[in-house]
Amino acid sequence: MRVAIAGLGTIGLRHLAILQGTDGFEVVAAADPYIVAPEELAVPTFSSYGEMLDRCAIDAVVLCTPSWLHSEQGVMAAERGIHVISEKPLAINLEGADEVIGACSRAGVRLAVLHQYRFHAPLMALKRSIDDGELGRLAFVNISFHWRRDTAYYEKGGGWRGTWQGDGGGALMNQGAHAVDLARWLGGPIASVMACATNIEHSIEAEDTVCVAVRFVNGGLGMIQVTTCADENHPALIQIQGTEGTAVVAGQTIAYNGGAPVQMTAPVTPHQTQFNQILRAFALDEAPPIEGHDARQTLADTLAMYESAAGGVEVTCEPNNLTAA
Repeated sequence: MRVAIAGLGTIGLRHLAILQGTDGFEVVAAADPYIVAPEELAVPTFSSYGEMLDRCAIDAVVLCTPSWLHSEQGVMAAERGIHVISEKPLAINLEGADEVIGACSRAGVRLAVLHQYRFHAPLMALKRSIDDGELGRLAFVNISFHWRRDTAYYEKGGGWRGTWQGDGGGALMNQGAHAVDLARWLGGPIASVMACATNIEHSIEAEDTVCVAVRFVNGGLGMIQVTTCADENHPALIQIQGTEGTAVVAGQTIAYNGGAPVQMTAPVTPHQTQFNQILRAFALDEAPPIEGHDARQTLADTLAMYESAAGGVEVTCEPNNLTAA
């Protein structure tokens, strides 16, 4: 499959390296208005995203651009008959999400969204345990992302991160998008949320720290904690309490029922695992893992958390009605 990369920041360069080393993918172009040393990329480069789409024979484009551009650029690709693989979030509002979902549907192309934590080896093992009933009925699903982002992180690329217009929020919308997605994936549909958000350290428009109480449709409860003010980047922590057992995932380890943590590794990265599954789905003309409507639900639940934090009230989440694109 011939793919192009849009956006050559940290994540774009990472995806470029992964795809260049993945059988079945051929990176044929890349676009970024601020390309530095394009000769080092070993692919044709463009400063204009639209020019790249029009001049290159592309089967799929991977969007690694600032969040506010995802829906607009996804629509541009779909209208040219190109499959869309978008970094999270799919969009920064539901209108944008619906635009790109609709454009892909009308054009008959596929839409996939990258939430790589679902393809992390310990979390895949945890998901199997939950689905097989080994932990019983879930009482609590607690997810903590205690990470560190410095001032330079928020200032680079024109300073769009942590802004409402560019990022759609702060730590919750950016880093926390993975936590919300994991909460849905592990605990099931979210019924309602109660959130508190604050800004502890960074001079940004939106929050750098958030705490969300979650009520799941199945009756279980949970908590999501996200901050970019931690002393350092701590491993993601996922704690599950069920009626028949417990499980804790911390970084690359998983522990059941208070036992010793077991190190779990995979031959490829979570991103590459998801890319491989997307490639297979596109080749078979099937819905890819985490297609548009699935990612839209994560966005809708995230926006409900922002509504709760702003109003200081519990907010009922939009019904989880997923229809594959």
